[in-house]
Amino acid sequence: MSAKKNSWWGYGKPKQFHSLDNLKYLYYVLTKNSTVTEQNASLLVETLRSISEILIWGDQNDSTVFDFFLEKNMLLFFSQILRQKSARFIVVQLLQTLNILFENIRHETSLYYLLSNNHINTMIQHRYDFNDEEILAYYISFLKTLSLKLNSQTIHFFFNEVSMEFPLYTDAIKFFNHSESMVRIAVRTITLNVWQVQDSRTRCFTDAVNTAPYFSNLVWCMGNLALDLDKELRKVVSNNDAGLNSTNNDKINTILAEHLDYLHYINDIFELQSRSLTDSLCENLIDGLFLPLYIRSLIPRDSSSTSRSSRIHRHLSLLLLSQVYSIIDCSSLINSLTNIITQSSQTLDLSSVRFLPPTSDIRQLTANSSTPPGSSSEDVNVITGRSSFYAQHSSHLASPSSQSCPEIREVMNATDEEKLVTSSSTLIETRESIFNNSVVQYLHLQRKDDSSILMALLVIHAVTTNHSINKHSLFLTGIIDPTSSLIDGVLLNLRRSTQSNFRIRPVTVEMAVHTLLNLCKINYDFKYKTGEDLNEEYNHMLGGDSSPPTKKPSTLCNESVNDKERSKTDSSSEPRYFLEDR
Repeated sequence: MSAKKNSWWGYGKPKQFHSLDNLKYLYYVLTKNSTVTEQNASLLVETLRSISEILIWGDQNDSTVFDFFLEKNMLLFFSQILRQKSARFIVVQLLQTLNILFENIRHETSLYYLLSNNHINTMIQHRYDFNDEEILAYYISFLKTLSLKLNSQTIHFFFNEVSMEFPLYTDAIKFFNHSESMVRIAVRTITLNVWQVQDSRTRCFTDAVNTAPYFSNLVWCMGNLALDLDKELRKVVSNNDAGLNSTNNDKINTILAEHLDYLHYINDIFELQSRSLTDSLCENLIDGLFLPLYIRSLIPRDSSSTSRSSRIHRHLSLLLLSQVYSIIDCSSLINSLTNIITQSSQTLDLSSVRFLPPTSDIRQLTANSSTPPGSSSEDVNVITGRSSFYAQHSSHLASPSSQSCPEIREVMNATDEEKLVTSSSTLIETRESIFNNSVVQYLHLQRKDDSSILMALLVIHAVTTNHSINKHSLFLTGIIDPTSSLIDGVLLNLRRSTQSNFRIRPVTVEMAVHTLLNLCKINYDFKYKTGEDLNEEYNHMLGGDSSPPTKKPSTLCNESVNDKERSKTDSSSEPRYFLEDR
């Protein structure tokens, strides 16, 4: 018995690596090397790595391993190593050990052992050298791994209700705008994992202390991305003769990808279905980004105005709005945004709206909350969409009745060919709105390239295919009204694609076809549900998938002569419109 005992007290290393005796031996090594020096640094690194392997093995095979680990409070040695300002490779190994350990622990009892005594929170709050990219990478990975373990029970190990501290959350969001994409993505994952836990006290803390400042900084970063993208695109236009070099192309693609990542992250937040998060985020997006930058850029600048507010090109504004409608699936945000863009520029006063930086720096947020103990998230006075613009448009748009809008009952008796000829010369009168003015103008521009046309088609397709939007409201604004210039503009460009003096690319033609089919589908559905007598010549074009094309460019083929003759004699037969591969 004494020989076995001596083996782990320093007279010999146990032969079996995965064993309780080996863990006892490693504990002895830690006690004898509590002070880090250059001589024992390598030994400590190997000891930390071995401890994590034995703990993972013990979690699955021998419960006495964790009993010993808890009895000797071995995590305390980890904290002591950090406090000694150890060499970077020891800190890296320690973070790597913790990350591997928590990533592979399966039993809740073992997890509770590791999270007890508050040592993990102490190590989270340690002042690391984040200028070292490797330390930062392992630190963020460690926080992400911890967030994956959060549930209604384990979250109380991280959130101190007495002192109102939540280092796992507050220390993570300080890196939300880090230059490394891996760090940014990890921070977003951490926040989502925190917010999805159904715990009233934690939600009270995040809502009252950090949510509004975090979202205001988030939309500020998105706006700066749009401004950077506008700057890069203007460089390309100014150097058009030189062409688009690889550096410009890579930078533009990177910024666009980052903007898409932000939108997917925002949609993930909405899918949590938290009222406080949704209202706060909607308010910040509309008041801090959409109105002062995206929508304001669609309105022509007043020549008499001396304002130097931030703007982006209308092309880019339409592109970014199309991404918003394509990705975001939150009815409160989408319907509020739709209600805004379908107003006239005279009705919507944006003279005082500016794209401004947030009032608080996310890196200086404190974890101290003044929320009294015992209060719930419903008691906190959280900003939930009470701003001047969001309050006006936050409610769902009411479905219009057929009696309230006589415009949608009007039937255009002209044939398709007559409408195309008419639309090429004059614009058919439609309801005045920011959306219609921008899109209709682009559809009817006579330019050598089709970039403006494609931007207009993208945003029309995105608006009409969004599942959260109130389709009936689109008839009130003339977006889907068959007598509007939008449909005529789409038909006009399909006709232009057959003319040699216009450069209409196949991708634009196919997008026009799918957009037109989608408009007709919604037109048909509205007629079926409301009984409106809409123009029949649009309804017979219903068919196929309205989603963006994935195959090679296709062409809208007209019915054959025989089909036309049959349609005149047989009222039951409808003309067939279909997509055919070239």
